[in-house]
Amino acid sequence: MVGPLKAIIQAAKDDVDVINLSLGSYYIDGDIYKDGELLDNKWADVEGYKLAIEYANKLGSVVVASAGNDSIDVSNKSELNNFLKKKYAEEGKTFNGVGIEAPGELPGVVTVSSTGPTQQPSLLSNFGKNYIDIAAPGGDSRLLEKYGQEAWWDGGLFRQEQVLTTFNTGRYLFASGTSMAAPKVSATLALIIDQRHYKKRPSSSIDYLYKNGVKKDIELFSLLGQWTIRRIQRS
Repeated sequence: MVGPLKAIIQAAKDDVDVINLSLGSYYIDGDIYKDGELLDNKWADVEGYKLAIEYANKLGSVVVASAGNDSIDVSNKSELNNFLKKKYAEEGKTFNGVGIEAPGELPGVVTVSSTGPTQQPSLLSNFGKNYIDIAAPGGDSRLLEKYGQEAWWDGGLFRQEQVLTTFNTGRYLFASGTSMAAPKVSATLALIIDQRHYKKRPSSSIDYLYKNGVKKDIELFSLLGQWTIRRIQRS
């Protein structure tokens, strides 16, 4: 976990305008056990995220995070806990406490969920009131669920609902997820900062994104083209 925290801090020191975090994990605010033994709940990672994000905001960087791809209402703690109980049970673990998703649930972060080509929320995307700030195209799995793996792949349907992106092999591939959506919001914020002269004013750039990019309180057309980004109010 040290890697992401160091990256956030270094990016802020390097005067980066927007820090995109296409990553995240679930943590337990409580105790985790295996075979009756108390385990490290990794809460230090959460506290580290908080400090790193606060540091980045103070130095003038906007922090954007992907919401996760488990189709969970993260704001519904009963739903999240039930998901985590099943996941932990597979590892022979139990816990007492409440699950959270970080860095998406932490202060100072623009948290991004995903929409598909129909502009509906992606089936795979995490969601939740007071959790999601904004949504952007990240691909979907509706055609996959409707037609099945074979027809979806052999018939090229994946091209209709996934996002063409780069890969660390130097090639391109089709993929879907909130990690495809967050960079679109990050890029839009970077353009806003440049065009509106909002450098080192993260709150101003975020407010401008929400206020001036929203059409009918739902749809946002980014400065990079006709991406449809949905504004989701945290209240």
